[in-house]
Amino acid sequence: MNASRSISAILLLVLALAGCKQQPGTQEAPAAEEKAAAAAGTAVERIVFIDMVDACDCTQKKIATAQKALDETTKGEDIPVERIHMDTEDEKADVYRDKKAFMVIPALYFLDDAGNVLTLLQGDVTEKQITEALFGSL
Repeated sequence: MNASRSISAILLLVLALAGCKQQPGTQEAPAAEEKAAAAAGTAVERIVFIDMVDACDCTQKKIATAQKALDETTKGEDIPVERIHMDTEDEKADVYRDKKAFMVIPALYFLDDAGNVLTLLQGDVTEKQITEALFGSL
């Protein structure tokens, strides 16, 4: 791992710990290109869920809450989900971090069939947000 990646990993860990103090509802709004892709009806073909094995209790709670929301929302859907543990699979996480950087764990990437990021959700992820990422506003 080069120095830049090491610094990025350390910064991300610091931000993940700082994210424990994040208030619900303060999550970054989807970018304009993400909204445009959703409006155009681009289908989500797969989801990448990035988390950490070794995280503080509040981050572990966010991970568990996001996983439960994802499980509920995708029940009955044929959408593969890849789980990547950033702290043990950093190189795999880098692939997605390079596409679109995340600041808080968990990070959920919603990808089209070409691997383009349609939506990135992070932090306090809800079923409503996942539903909107998958199916647009209902």
